Amino acid sequence: MKHFILLLMAAILSNCSGNEYIEEFENVLGKKNSETLNFLVSDFENDFLKKQYPNLSKKKAYQRFLVELSNLEIEHWQKISKEAREVFKRSDLRLEIYCVADTSWLDLNPAETTSPLIRTKLKCKTEDGSIMVDSSAVPFNHKISDLDSILKMHENFVETNFEGKYNKALNSISDSSPFMTKYVEIRNSFGILPPEMVASEMIESDVDVDDYFIKRLIITEMMY
Repeated sequence: MKHFILLLMAAILSNCSGNEYIEEFENVLGKKNSETLNFLVSDFENDFLKKQYPNLSKKKAYQRFLVELSNLEIEHWQKISKEAREVFKRSDLRLEIYCVADTSWLDLNPAETTSPLIRTKLKCKTEDGSIMVDSSAVPFNHKISDLDSILKMHENFVETNFEGKYNKALNSISDSSPFMTKYVEIRNSFGILPPEMVASEMIESDVDVDDYFIKRLIITEMMY
């Protein structure tokens, strides 16, 4: 009986602690952004997973998805619902997670005049909600002769937004689990990580796919 009571108390304390982390995360991220993220998780579960793995439970579907993505066996982006893609594209959440391409143009490379650069103006949100403008420059790809095609490719160019509410929210709950601690540390150092790498780390760490934060990492770090 005493053993049972101790286990019950541990479960209650664990649940309370988990709720506090969720409240902290959503408080830092903001109500509107949290609602957008909740919608994307729901769409992923009720549209993508159900269509992709119709004969599996939700938990098994999550696990299968991680395995297939880690092995590069699935073209996941193309299978996200059109509605969800549009919601994310128009959302403030996108600018909290990424600095996204605004305009791109061809420019001279000051270090090598024969090799021009593709410059891109980026915009993203800072923690106080203001718009920050940044820029990037990458070498011109001579294998593609059509300039319009090159510029179009850069329309979807993104970089990690380290100053936005999403990154701040992740850091605020980085001690919620050993996996989150490790993941946030790596993300702070390197920014955007390949989805298949994140999936592999989750499998190796044997994460709980029912966990609130794991579900949201799958959405933000793998799907969008």
